[in-house]
Amino acid sequence: MLQFARLLLLSMLGLLVVACSINSPKKAYTGKEQPLSELSVLSCSFGTAFVAIDGNKEFSGAPFKCNYAVKPGKHQVTMKFYKNAKAGGRWVYPEPRTIEFTTKKGYKYSTWAHIKDGAWDIKVWEWPQIKDKSSKSTKKAKSDNDGIDFKVIK
Repeated sequence: MLQFARLLLLSMLGLLVVACSINSPKKAYTGKEQPLSELSVLSCSFGTAFVAIDGNKEFSGAPFKCNYAVKPGKHQVTMKFYKNAKAGGRWVYPEPRTIEFTTKKGYKYSTWAHIKDGAWDIKVWEWPQIKDKSSKSTKKAKSDNDGIDFKVIK
C-alpha cells in the first residue's frame, strides 16, 4: 500500500511539473536567467505560427503553442500565416513574413492574423504579465483594436 501511495504521489507530482512547464515561456535570450518581470514574452496566437525570433529558427512554434521570453527591446519575428479549421486548416502564405517591433519588460506580445479585404491583416497585441506593484490595480491591455505599431521587414 505504501509503494502504491508513493507511486501515485510521484505520478501526480510529474503531471504537475509538466502542466506548469507547458505555459512557462522558454528562454530565447542569452545570458543568465532573469525574472519574468524583467523580460518580455512573445507568443503566437490566432492565424500565426513562429518560424524564428531574431533569425533563430530554434524559437518556432505552431499557433497557440509558442511562448518565448526575450529581453525587452527591438525584435524581429518571422511567422507563417494559417487559415483556421473552418477554412480548411492549411498554411496559406507559402513565404514567411517578418515583422519588427519593440517590447517592454513585464509585457506579453501575441501575434494575430486574419484575412481582411482579401489580404492578410496582422496585429500584435500587448498585455501586462504582472500586476503593477506600485498601485492596487492591474494594468490594462492596450484597448485600441489596431494593436501596437510594427514594421514589416519582408
